[in-house]
Amino acid sequence: MLLERFALPFETRGPDVDESPLPGELPANLVARLAVAKATTVARTCPAAVVIGSDQLAECEGAVVGKPGSVDNARRQLMSFSGRTVRFL
Repeated sequence: MLLERFALPFETRGPDVDESPLPGELPANLVARLAVAKATTVARTCPAAVVIGSDQLAECEGAVVGKPGSVDNARRQLMSFSGRTVRFL
């Protein structure tokens, strides 16, 4: 949205990157590592481009929260967060 606001031409790419966490990897480290891996993968195919890599995830009290996959699962997830801290990285 920010690039659209600046009226800059851009395109998006979804690189094929394994998003599995490494053993013992903290959520903040996982999201940073995946952003770099995605940018690096795209940069190899577009060497003249300026590449911005990103990733996002939610964590609840230190545990990565997966995508719910359905409306019912999303409701269950949201209800399980009641009274707990959820961070978006």
